[in-house]
Amino acid sequence: MTLSPGRGRLPCLPVFWQAGSFGGLSPGSLEEGIVPQIPPAKVDEVRAATDIVDVISRYLPLKRSGANFVAVCPFHPDKSPSLTVWPATQTFRCFGCGKGGDVFHFLMERERLSFPEALRSLARDAGIEVGGAGGEREDREGRERLYGLLEWACRFFETHLRSPVGAKAIQYLKNRKITGESAKAFRLGCSPNAWGALRDAAHQEGYSDDHLSRAGLIRTGQKEPYDWFRDRLMFPIQDVRGRVVGFGGRTFGDDEPKYLNSPDTELFKKGSMLYGLHLARDEAVRLHRLGIVEGYTDAIMAHQHGVKWIVAGLGTGLTRDHAVLVRRYAERVDLVYDGDAAGVKAAERAVDAFLEVEADIRVVSLPDELDPCDFLVERGPERFAEMLGQGTEVFDFLLARAVVRNDVSTTHGRTAAVDFVLSSVAKVANPVKRDILLHRTAEGLSVGEAAVRSRLRAVTPRGGVIRTDSEPPAAAVEEDPLSERLLLQAVLFEPALAGRLAEEWPPERFRGGGTRALAGALLSLGARREDWSAAELAGLLPEPAHGALLAALLAEGEGKADFGKQFTDCLEGLTREVRVREAKERIRLAIERGDAEERREWERELFRLQRRAR
Repeated sequence: MTLSPGRGRLPCLPVFWQAGSFGGLSPGSLEEGIVPQIPPAKVDEVRAATDIVDVISRYLPLKRSGANFVAVCPFHPDKSPSLTVWPATQTFRCFGCGKGGDVFHFLMERERLSFPEALRSLARDAGIEVGGAGGEREDREGRERLYGLLEWACRFFETHLRSPVGAKAIQYLKNRKITGESAKAFRLGCSPNAWGALRDAAHQEGYSDDHLSRAGLIRTGQKEPYDWFRDRLMFPIQDVRGRVVGFGGRTFGDDEPKYLNSPDTELFKKGSMLYGLHLARDEAVRLHRLGIVEGYTDAIMAHQHGVKWIVAGLGTGLTRDHAVLVRRYAERVDLVYDGDAAGVKAAERAVDAFLEVEADIRVVSLPDELDPCDFLVERGPERFAEMLGQGTEVFDFLLARAVVRNDVSTTHGRTAAVDFVLSSVAKVANPVKRDILLHRTAEGLSVGEAAVRSRLRAVTPRGGVIRTDSEPPAAAVEEDPLSERLLLQAVLFEPALAGRLAEEWPPERFRGGGTRALAGALLSLGARREDWSAAELAGLLPEPAHGALLAALLAEGEGKADFGKQFTDCLEGLTREVRVREAKERIRLAIERGDAEERREWERELFRLQRRAR
């Protein structure tokens, strides 16, 4: 049977499948209290004023197919159009990856926004106030004024690059082998060698010194305010939506500071932004991979050579905020640094920031002290791709740095090496990963594992994990196990099983983040009434990925039979998995204590459990 997002009932599916929302967070979540400060009626008003075809067509080329539209899905590798948009129901769905929903969900997936952010974005486009503090309108208009000013400033610098004033900048770009196409794509510009050229021009456009100061374009506090950027090659810094929020400027010689960024403003925060992310985002999502280089020209040259999933830092060390931002778009992170000593030190600092959010981190150090820009020019993209493919896994990098930094032939040096590695391991929140790294630390530095674990407790406050805030890492949730998915699928198609689910395997026992959230939503609705819909269920899910899980389970379950047996089999399997994990942990502890008898007892139990699983 072909699934459609029609609002009518589908008789061969359970009642909760009858909705115009497939996966993700739906506007119904407002009615469930997730965003109580925005009235549900206001959500309906924004939805009614928004055309999903118009919104999606801003991002994708839509092709008409009868009364509907189709497109190549941007959320997974897709060669033929598998995403369908239904104007009649104002919904979309990809039949390849299962993502779908209404216009809010599309914007959340595409821009990686929360529901309130997506709602307010669409409300702005529709000219609708969504409520809030009394000064919200003034604040919004003030920010829009700043965005407009920064966009104007970008065009001001672009114009000067194409004028005689830009001769030095053009020559610099030619020397670095940056093409005109790349300069246009990254909107490069030039600031005049004058104290007030931009300020005077901005005044003529109606912008005040207060506007210019709030946008970080002039320095104040002097007798006469003056332009922040003068006689520099200008790199506009754009947010993930492509809006100009600040600038970086480079001198044409060796004057200090060689690079100058805009000061932090209400729109621009160096510690949480990355250069070129608006251009790299789509490729990063498609490949689940993002590379980070140090310099603006490094990122530009990578894109120029077709490596379009590269971004750059803003001249400061990478922070956990950067790591959280990157983790929205990619699972693997390649930290690409110059081959000199400064590059290695920068890599060490970056590694600590990224260890706090779970990711596959690789460190790529380029040879011969070349930066990525020069490496690409001299050796080409194929060799660059080879270097990226040979990146050092983060823990191997840490071990190597520990040995280089310390004389491990001495007791003092080896102890210092262990402490160096543990200072990073302590930042890992996932207990399984931390356990593996502790084992590898002991093995790699030839130290007893019990001693390493004891040392970790000594150097970590109260024996816990060093954290910079109270939130869990963005990717600390484990992957949804198949047995948990099938257990919930049985409940979705046989709602009467919800009682057994609540009694025998409540949400807190689920290991997967998506399955845990879905189990909680199922029991929340089931406890209130039985005639709930898919849209209501999706509205209780906190993340778009959880909605995709719901859509997938429903699609995969169509045509199956005997969900009661499926539930029982999965429950038995999950119980056995818990016992297997317990047995393995008991064996590990027995080995640490040197208790051979207890170890043999639990090894026999583990063998029995594994034999039953076959």
